Amino acid sequence: MNRSEIALLKGPNSVNTDLMSSEELRSFLQKGLYDINNSKTIPAKGFFALFRKTHEND
Repeated sequence: MNRSEIALLKGPNSVNTDLMSSEELRSFLQKGLYDINNSKTIPAKGFFALFRKTHEND
């Protein structure tokens, strides 16, 4: 694959909102907001730097 092509991986059904009930989606979003509000996340810049370093030979 050359660098101008993009390959998207299919995500697991556990995070596929098309397959979630309203309650499952609400719970999923509430957990995300809880994580954000309680500093259980990392800045995107740091995440992507680590991701690139980890996957530089893929």
